[in-house]
Amino acid sequence: MGSFTNYFEKNILNAIGGNDAPIASTTMWMGLFTVAPSDASGGTEATGGSYARKSTGAWSTCTDSGGSIYNVATITYATSSNTWGGSLTHFAMLTDSATGSMIAWGTLTAARTIATNDVAAFAVGSVTISLD
Repeated sequence: MGSFTNYFEKNILNAIGGNDAPIASTTMWMGLFTVAPSDASGGTEATGGSYARKSTGAWSTCTDSGGSIYNVATITYATSSNTWGGSLTHFAMLTDSATGSMIAWGTLTAARTIATNDVAAFAVGSVTISLD
């Protein structure tokens, strides 16, 4: 289960106060991490072996307060051409395929090491972000 970053929470409060436009994007990018990010951002993103952030596609609609959203399509990364820099333990949602701001992050259900010719994939409903 993931939570929103301080950056995103500040943006929401500023939008409510009329001081900022809310972040809205039709495309969010999922990054995989070997060192945990936090609400303050950071962490160590996977590298090498054809690794690249993956567009997540659509998300469910939150239907209750304090609820959550989840991926409504399978998220499948490209086949690795080499290892991705260690054991993947966390994920993050970001606003850009290469840079951008971290919106939310969470811990993977099980750590995984990506070797040559592996494919990282996340089934429908397996990536969840909730309010904290």
